[in-house]
Amino acid sequence: MDLFDFNKALISHFLDKGCFDWRLHALERAAERGISLDHVMETLRQWDVLENEHDRKPFPTALIMGWNGQQPIHVVVAVDEDKEWVYIITVYEPDLDHFEPGFRLRKKP
Repeated sequence: MDLFDFNKALISHFLDKGCFDWRLHALERAAERGISLDHVMETLRQWDVLENEHDRKPFPTALIMGWNGQQPIHVVVAVDEDKEWVYIITVYEPDLDHFEPGFRLRKKP
């Protein structure tokens, strides 16, 4: 199976098994932005892939979107296919300065 399709069921399986790590950057940004880790984990249970970078090194990454109630949350994850591991890279609440209404598409510069 090609993980680089960011298969929701497979990534959710990794998360359910506890096969993930919080990168320090994600923890710092969540704290700075007042986003609880519980809300991030809830986002990671119900999400859609908005963007992916298959060629990103050392692992492919995806920008995913979920909801914390009425508030959208974006989370960047990286997936190590060989180790079956997910890395939570960063987290933020998107805004209309950078994203189109609906928060799914970046605004063009």
